[in-house]
Amino acid sequence: MLLSIPGRLFGPEQPAAGSAVFAAMDDIGLRITTEDGRHLAPTNSQLQLRYAGFDGKHWQLSWSEGDRHWALLFDDAAAIAAIEHEPPAGLREAVAGLLASRRRGSMRRGLGLSAIGLWLALPLLLLVALFVAARPLSGWLAGFVPLQQEVKLGDWFFDQQKAGLDLITDTPANAALEAIGARLSEGSAYPFRWHVVRDPTLNAFAIPGGIVVVHSGLILAADSADELAGVIAHEIEHVEQRHSLRAMLREAGLRLAVAAVIGDFGIAGSAAGQLSSLSFSRDSEREADELGLQRLARAGIDPDGMLRLFAKLDAESKGQAPPAWLASHPTTPERIARLRERIGQLPSTPRRPLAIDWPAVQSSLGS
Repeated sequence: MLLSIPGRLFGPEQPAAGSAVFAAMDDIGLRITTEDGRHLAPTNSQLQLRYAGFDGKHWQLSWSEGDRHWALLFDDAAAIAAIEHEPPAGLREAVAGLLASRRRGSMRRGLGLSAIGLWLALPLLLLVALFVAARPLSGWLAGFVPLQQEVKLGDWFFDQQKAGLDLITDTPANAALEAIGARLSEGSAYPFRWHVVRDPTLNAFAIPGGIVVVHSGLILAADSADELAGVIAHEIEHVEQRHSLRAMLREAGLRLAVAAVIGDFGIAGSAAGQLSSLSFSRDSEREADELGLQRLARAGIDPDGMLRLFAKLDAESKGQAPPAWLASHPTTPERIARLRERIGQLPSTPRRPLAIDWPAVQSSLGS
């Protein structure tokens, strides 16, 4: 194999920038004729091969004759490709080492670029991770909120929402709600507060810390105090089991969660949103149902009231948008069947009827 290699020769009596030459290369070595007519013929065993040049794309063949040192620098693509494909005898090991070095360099550069890309993208990745984890992390932080802070959170939230609520006060409906709530929450660590809102939608919701809000439409839809008590027992359990707190913090995000933990709601802004639209997991609903039934039984209130109202609301929603309460507390035939089964499993306890004039309660709200 005979290769013609155009390049620049550096060495004794050569210009500082080298001189342009054509070198012939075969399995024996190089043959170069300089501009001043000298002939150089190093053997392949004398040659050393390495990458050179600013960008590392040049090849350099260097050799020594006594104390005289020479180098041929070239970047001819055809010559380089030919040497890579079929290295001359005596240079095969040097070429293999050079190519291996290039692969290692490419790998290091790739890893370096990847590391730089990762470093530059890290803030964005952290933001994405925080966004993805914010809701479950906020719910997890609920376990670290002291009860006193939860009560403050509920008061803070209710104060923010109060201006948009048409609160009803000092009516038989208020008295009935407070009587039912006091019976059902007896012995609780939460300081429950009860509010009636003039709103025709069939809705009730619990705010963390023990605030329960009932719409007048739901009271008018109930046929007895026992039926309303079933909803109240269910909402109490959402508070007691901290379902409302976890749901609020998941929906509102980390800012409100941190505010609730440290008790500084000034940093929360308007993060709380609309609690009345929160939804709970199936496990939370099932837990509130079953513990609510037990609460009714302990209070001496007929637990069938919960079943009757749930079934009535479910039946009335057929073929149309469900009542607001059902939208966040979905009722299904399976759920009603489970409630009926659980009621049958409750221990027999003395009943203490709620001494409430229900027609008077409903009349106080109008129609």
